[in-house]
Amino acid sequence: MSKPETAGDRIYHEIRSLIVSGEIKPGDRLVQRQLAGQFGTSNIPVVEAIRRLERDGLVVNHPNWGAQVRKWTRDDVISASVVREAVESYACRLFIERATESQKVALKEHACAFDDHARAKNKAGCVDADIEFHMFIVKCTGISMLCHVAENTGIIAACIANDEESMISAHDAYGPIGIHDKLVFALTHGDVQAAEAACKAHIYDALYRNAN
Repeated sequence: MSKPETAGDRIYHEIRSLIVSGEIKPGDRLVQRQLAGQFGTSNIPVVEAIRRLERDGLVVNHPNWGAQVRKWTRDDVISASVVREAVESYACRLFIERATESQKVALKEHACAFDDHARAKNKAGCVDADIEFHMFIVKCTGISMLCHVAENTGIIAACIANDEESMISAHDAYGPIGIHDKLVFALTHGDVQAAEAACKAHIYDALYRNAN
């Protein structure tokens, strides 16, 4: 039986969603009283949510000033990409070992969903579909801790893409139609080396395209 969602859980997910979508931007302050009024709660669940977001690395808390959505530096971007590469490359290896035929079909559907959003030039849709694509690979490993780490790195990647002052624009971070094709082909044909190489290339491309 799953644990019931608390007010703090709800506010945490709602604020995180606003940060990921770019509605709350890097550098914006998170004022407890205002957020409590917006969500119709006391300050307590807001404080809980902000602390969780700080642990996730999405928020910075300044003593005697308050919480602020993280502004991403070049070092932050590179560090997040290094962790993402390690986690997702390993997940690709396990996907090949463990994925069922139906999961392979579903992976192709996730890639097609991203391409549909890219054709429609739907930035928010691309962000969500990209996270869902990569998270699906990790979930197929069946390792919950790996899923937790991958989810956080994927969310950080989305936040970086929405930061207009970061080294990557949102459009370039999520790339063109068919950006997942090589990875999907390698994963569904059981080629471990090609899958790991395609995964690393995909993350590297998102990191460095138009970086200079």
